[in-house]
Amino acid sequence: MAGKSQRQIAAILCCYNSKISRELRRNRIHGYQPEMAQHSPTIRRRAAFKRHKRSQWLRDWVAERLKEHWSPEQIAGFMRRMNIPVQVSHLWVYDFIHRDRLLGGHLRCLCRHRNNRGGAQTQSEGS
Repeated sequence: MAGKSQRQIAAILCCYNSKISRELRRNRIHGYQPEMAQHSPTIRRRAAFKRHKRSQWLRDWVAERLKEHWSPEQIAGFMRRMNIPVQVSHLWVYDFIHRDRLLGGHLRCLCRHRNNRGGAQTQSEGS
């Protein structure tokens, strides 16, 4: 869209002009090159791949806490308070439970509350 202002480009793309400005600022080296602009986030995303969050010891540790009836929030909070070098969020734990379910596992049965992906029932729901 050569020759157009950032505001005009934003209007054509139906987005805010700050988004266009940020995109140009982030990806302008020797003029804006769309191919490089797409390549950069791909590289950043691959670098963000958290290999440590896929380690067997971490999955085993989280599974053990779930078997002890810890909630995902308790697991994440405990790791944060104890300054454990590898930390996970409660959302990661819910995703872990969901991935286990897709593979035929039963970690979802250990959850205290039903979540939107079909966790275990509480006492009052099961009656």
